[in-house]
Amino acid sequence: MARMREIKGQVRAIEDRLHAIQDRISAAPEGPSPEWTELSGQLESLRDQWKDWTGKLDAAIHRKMVILGHLES
Repeated sequence: MARMREIKGQVRAIEDRLHAIQDRISAAPEGPSPEWTELSGQLESLRDQWKDWTGKLDAAIHRKMVILGHLES
């Protein structure tokens, strides 16, 4: 869970920066900047990490419910 919160914090920071770049691009359209491309790549990587951690969390919750006898494996 801590790693997922950390990922979410990183995503928020990147999204804020992307919004600032988008506002700047809207004022003077010059096409995507290298920073935009880099941040978009980082954001995609964080989304992939989020999916991995969500899967791990779901598996851990399932194991816990089996151990507690609430579910059958």
